[in-house]
Amino acid sequence: MWLSLSRLLQSTAATLWAGSMPRMMVQWDMSASLAGLVQSAWHVGYLIALFGVGFISDRIGPRRVFFCSSMLTVMAMTIFSIFSTAPQLTAWLYGLVGLCSGACYSPGLQLVSANCPAHARGRCMGWFIGASSLGYGLSLILVAGLMAAFSWQVTAGLVTVLVGAGAAAGWRWRPPLTSSVSSAASWAVRHLTATAAAAS
Repeated sequence: MWLSLSRLLQSTAATLWAGSMPRMMVQWDMSASLAGLVQSAWHVGYLIALFGVGFISDRIGPRRVFFCSSMLTVMAMTIFSIFSTAPQLTAWLYGLVGLCSGACYSPGLQLVSANCPAHARGRCMGWFIGASSLGYGLSLILVAGLMAAFSWQVTAGLVTVLVGAGAAAGWRWRPPLTSSVSSAASWAVRHLTATAAAAS
């Protein structure tokens, strides 16, 4: 539940620019290609993270990567909301947000898969993936409403608060006791096996 909620809230960053684009094109006198470049920068950062984060998760564990990436996403969104004052700079900063946000996805999915019982694993993973799509849709509606009443910086700041709440929800999550016991048992078996092999 907490991981899916975290994913839903953090996904609101993905469509922040898409929901703001019509107004920002007028405000910054942007061409369609330049406005599209900003959104493309997010996707490039996201794809790079999806490719690279798996190697890091295999080395230090998905839980640590998920939590660190969540905090980095909040930091990137904070920087983005403050300093995105021109199209080119906005593209670079939004790419950074995409990079950090993408680093949360694969480790989160690994955590769901590893900590759900076998009979419910497919459903749990479906909730996690579906939470992303729901976050995208809700963000478009929310941002459109906020942009009608507030400035670009204020809107981006409010979405940053949602992303921060998503990181907090991720920190709230704890693996089930049975999963912890199983991990401890597996470690003990590996340790005893290594000790016996060394003794022989």
